[in-house]
Amino acid sequence: MSAGALPSIPVRSGNPCRDHGCSACCHDTEMLLTEADLARLRATTGRDDFWFQADDGYLQLRTRDGPAAPGAPSPTAKPCALLAADGTCSVWEDRPEGCRLYPAVWDSELRKSHFDVDCPHTDGFLLPQTTQDAARRLAARLGIERGVRLGRAP
Repeated sequence: MSAGALPSIPVRSGNPCRDHGCSACCHDTEMLLTEADLARLRATTGRDDFWFQADDGYLQLRTRDGPAAPGAPSPTAKPCALLAADGTCSVWEDRPEGCRLYPAVWDSELRKSHFDVDCPHTDGFLLPQTTQDAARRLAARLGIERGVRLGRAP
């Protein structure tokens, strides 16, 4: 799937994150990656230092040491390895699917999507059924890929 075909969360207007100078979700991130995200980002960046496989088998964006970028939730927050020094995403056009859907998150216990309580600008986003479905499908795909990595049948 090309990056242009990936679902993105709809907004009320503009870009709530950029409009508010916010990069809170890009700090101390635990963003999970699909295999397709990883392949696309490797091709885009020519790097392999922006991710890791966590002990639980999920692929995850890495944070980096260094100063927090503008819009961070705190001065000690660790920025995503792909966040530019000015607080913007260095791979915006090719960003991971989870980043595209954020602040919509899938709650496996409630079995539904909702806005992440850590996002300070959820009022700038919409959460139609299509986005909720995309978050559910992403969570399922991440689980299947993790199962394969751990040697479990999907």
